[in-house]
Amino acid sequence: MHLHRWLLPCVLLVSACADEAANAFTPKPDAGVDVPESPADAGFDAAVDRPVADALPSVDQPAVDVRDAATAVDAPLFADSGARTPVCSACTGADDCGSDGVCVQVSSGARACLPRCNPDVPVCPGRLRCVRDVTLADVAVCAPLGGACCLDGDNDGYGQGVGCMGPDCDDADPARTGAAMELCNNVDDDCDGVVDEELSRACSTACGAGTERCARGAWSGCTARLPTTEVCSNMMDDDCDGMTDEGCTTASCDTPGPVRWNIPIGTVGGPACITRGGGFCEGTAYCSGASCYTTPPGGCGDSHCGTLRCNDGTYMRERYCSVRASCDGSGVTATGFTW
Repeated sequence: MHLHRWLLPCVLLVSACADEAANAFTPKPDAGVDVPESPADAGFDAAVDRPVADALPSVDQPAVDVRDAATAVDAPLFADSGARTPVCSACTGADDCGSDGVCVQVSSGARACLPRCNPDVPVCPGRLRCVRDVTLADVAVCAPLGGACCLDGDNDGYGQGVGCMGPDCDDADPARTGAAMELCNNVDDDCDGVVDEELSRACSTACGAGTERCARGAWSGCTARLPTTEVCSNMMDDDCDGMTDEGCTTASCDTPGPVRWNIPIGTVGGPACITRGGGFCEGTAYCSGASCYTTPPGGCGDSHCGTLRCNDGTYMRERYCSVRASCDGSGVTATGFTW
C-alpha cells in the first residue's frame, strides 16, 4: 500500500515532462505577424519578360545614371573584356556591338548597343536591369529602366548614348554641359574645348569707364584711365577727384600785364612768373577753332579769340589772323599751354 503512494507522483511527473517535450515541437498559434518566404533567387533581380522598347521610356524623360560611380563614362560595360562598344552607343546591327552586345531598338526609335545578361543570375552593371526582349528571339539584355538610354553620371541629361541631349565633358559636374554659359573660372564650362574664350565685361575707375578681359580665370586689363598724381597748371583733373589743379599756388607777380602769365611751374622749384613775348600769350595758348572777334569791323587786326583769357585777365590774342583765314585760327603759330 505504501509503495503505491510513492509510484503515483512519479508517474504524473513523467507524464508532465513528456507533454512539455511534445509541446516544444508543436507549432504555436499565429501571433499576427506575416513573415514572407524568402525567394529562391534571393540576392538577384528577376529577369523581366518584356520588349526593351517598352522597358525604356522616351528620350524626353529625365536621363538615369546607368553605370557604377567608379566606371568611367568611356569604359565598356560589357562582360567580355574584348568588347569595346559602350552601352547605349548607336548601332545599326549586331556587328556594331561587339561579341557580348546586342543592337536593340529603344523607345525613342533609335537603336543602341546593350550587353547580354543571364536571366537565371540577372547581374547587370550600374543601374541596368536584366530584361528578356521577346522581339529578339527571347534574348535577355541589360537595359536602363526608368530613364533614357544614356550614360549620365551627373544626371544632367548629357553624356554618352543615343538618349543623351549631347556629349558631356565632365560627367561628375552637372554644371558643365554643351548648353552651359562660359564663366571666367579657368574651366571649359560649355564643353567646346576652349577655356574662358572671348569673355569681356565693362569696368571702371574713378576716371571713367573701360573694358576688361578674362585670362586664366581672372579679370584684368581694364582700359579705363587710372588716377595719377595731380600736376599743377595743366588744367586737368589728374587724380580724378573732381577738382582741377587743387593745391597749386599762383605766384605773386609784379605789374601783371599781357606779357606775364601767372602760373605755377612744377612742384620742385615752387611757383614762378612766366614772361611771354608779344603780348598775346604767345607760346602758351592758341585759338585753333575758336571764334575771332575782329577790330576794326571787316578785318582781323589784333583780335581776341572767343572768351579765353590769360591769367592776368587779358584776352588771348591771335597775331596772325588774316582776312583770307576768316579769323578761324588757321594761322596760329603759338602752340604752348592749352585748355
